[in-house]
Amino acid sequence: MIDPSAAALLDAVANALTNQVVPASTGSAQHSARVAANLCRIIARELESPRDPVATAEIGRLLGLPPDADPDEAWSALDKALQTGDAELAEVSLPLVRAVVEHELSITKPTYLDGAR
Repeated sequence: MIDPSAAALLDAVANALTNQVVPASTGSAQHSARVAANLCRIIARELESPRDPVATAEIGRLLGLPPDADPDEAWSALDKALQTGDAELAEVSLPLVRAVVEHELSITKPTYLDGAR
């Protein structure tokens, strides 16, 4: 593995922004530095914790998609199928959707689910 990893580099940028740029800035520049630092941390977490291929494969199986279906297409197909009001599909897919949403929350806002479990 290449050292440092992309996630480690992003974390270093986030720390520099947070610890050096934010204190030295004011107003919109300070806000922009905070936003940039947060985005670096989100991207680092995405790199370290990619989508769950098992959940995506299971969604594809439920919808009769080929095993090598594009993950975005599988989730889009699920969205369309659920809009038809298929209660059985909704019930079967709910645990998978919940797991994926919790995973996405763990990346974008790690503390959001603290205490909710």
